[in-house]
Amino acid sequence: MAGQKQFDKPVGVTAVLPMYPNVVQVVTLKDSPINSFQDLKGKKVSVGSPGSGILATNEVILKTLGLSMEDILPQYLSFGETTDAFRDGSIDAAIVNTAAPAPWIVDLETTHPVKFIPLTSEEIRKFTAEPYYVEAVIEKDAYKSLDADIPTFAVWITLVCQPDLSEDAVYNVVKAIFENGENLKDVHSVAKYITLDNVKNIGGVPYHPGAIKYYKEKGIEVPAN
Repeated sequence: MAGQKQFDKPVGVTAVLPMYPNVVQVVTLKDSPINSFQDLKGKKVSVGSPGSGILATNEVILKTLGLSMEDILPQYLSFGETTDAFRDGSIDAAIVNTAAPAPWIVDLETTHPVKFIPLTSEEIRKFTAEPYYVEAVIEKDAYKSLDADIPTFAVWITLVCQPDLSEDAVYNVVKAIFENGENLKDVHSVAKYITLDNVKNIGGVPYHPGAIKYYKEKGIEVPAN
């Protein structure tokens, strides 16, 4: 999660703007005996398709929380395959980091009520000690199976660019996106997260000077990353 996985050398990037939080979602069926992250031990768990970012992230999540792929029965499935596997009873749970609502979970809910496993404060703190993660919730309005927010953590999806992109070009991109936010919400609900208030949530990578120029004009303090 520090830009090291599958890279031969560091890749220079700068942040442009926050997009949306990829929230960690631990999903099982409503009648499942799984009620905590540790309950995943020995269970058939969908962890993402081979080579995917989902799988790479899940390896980190499991290790950080004291488990490994050897402690579970990992199923290397895509989102669509995970939905089918829940329906035919071939998996017990899934760990994904994606925006909520996730279409495949919404699809699953049409036939099978689901349950989201909350992470404890202690578990969440193990991640938020790093600048790449933030506390988050799966909002209760995201899924019909929920009647309360589910505590978890998130990795912010961030628009980035090469540092040598011109200041004017980045400034104009940032301005165009923030001044057309309502149109973006019509495309996808997660566009509601593209706000000036969320500029502070980007950690671990510096903002491009063109982005900083726009934020300062709006009175936004840019984090020193």
